[in-house]
Amino acid sequence: MGNKRPSKKRTFVMFSNLRNETSKGFRCKAFPAYLSGFCFQSAKVLQILLYSTLIFISLSFGCSTTALLKVGTLTVLDSLPLRLAQHKPIFTENHLVVETVYFESPSDLRAALMNGKVDAIITDLVGALLLNDQQERVKVVRVALRTSSSRPMFAIMTTPHHPITTVRGLENARIAISREASDKYVAEKLLGAAGVNRWTETEVSSAQTGLEMLQRGEVTAALLSEPLISVALGFGARVVLDDRRLLLGQTVVVFNQHVVNGKPAIIRRFLRAYEQSVRELNVRPNQYRSLVMELVRAPSEVSASLPIPLFTFPGEVPTESDVESVNTWLVAKKMLLQPVPYRRAVNAGFLWDPYQFRPAACCGW
Repeated sequence: MGNKRPSKKRTFVMFSNLRNETSKGFRCKAFPAYLSGFCFQSAKVLQILLYSTLIFISLSFGCSTTALLKVGTLTVLDSLPLRLAQHKPIFTENHLVVETVYFESPSDLRAALMNGKVDAIITDLVGALLLNDQQERVKVVRVALRTSSSRPMFAIMTTPHHPITTVRGLENARIAISREASDKYVAEKLLGAAGVNRWTETEVSSAQTGLEMLQRGEVTAALLSEPLISVALGFGARVVLDDRRLLLGQTVVVFNQHVVNGKPAIIRRFLRAYEQSVRELNVRPNQYRSLVMELVRAPSEVSASLPIPLFTFPGEVPTESDVESVNTWLVAKKMLLQPVPYRRAVNAGFLWDPYQFRPAACCGW
């Protein structure tokens, strides 16, 4: 009957061995008998063969149809997994063509989702709930980035112009806060939890404007997020309050409801690629410093040292208590007529089971 070809399991082991061999140098004995007629001249050729085979195996388990998605975001660290998935290319492995569209403001970002100019966005949880006021328009399918106990997403900062070193010094202070609902929510929660009862809010068009006013000494303090926190630290500003204890900061991946209804399999494929990208970033963050410098609008000396966050992995969605807290505040501020039901806002059904996770082949795993 002749020599039998090795089984799929045997083939996988063979290529694993080849990768080990090529890391040490070329050895012909690594080849099985049915490839003995081939003789490669360098280990590099073997590595290319290995890479191509792994890509083929990876793609063979996916859908053969390539899907196009447009995803909107701001130029912030929260969208770094998107940038990496295009760079590697993880999206290509998952038969996706993803166009990332960058916007100048959160309001423009959310308007693009509502107008159908993009299929999905990365935005804050407050904004996501506002989009679902009165009717089901969008779904939160994953947390993009959360505040952690080691890394804040928001901070109230003061400059050397105002010698405030404690929270008590913020009483009756003039604080620059962006007009975005999410910033107002975080500021009120931070100040209220710290026991600050009175302050003068100076509403600004953006946190960038607040930073500039802080630097000129026109306000006592300002609510900032990264990379503006790092920029402010660079000119001598001090952190008086941040959200590491309250864990207020949270951005989410949001899909238009039309896409949720019509293309659920594509959302699953997108989130598989997103998981792979997040895992790669969390394991080897320093390898992608150049992507941070491309993405984040900050002086090069800031982006070169900006802490790369640990992204949420495995994927999760906002908790019911997260949504309830935001709902309560929005209703109190009359931004919502009534709370948005959790099931209208969030769908956890697209998340991947961690036990089914497989790293991207193009990342060398």
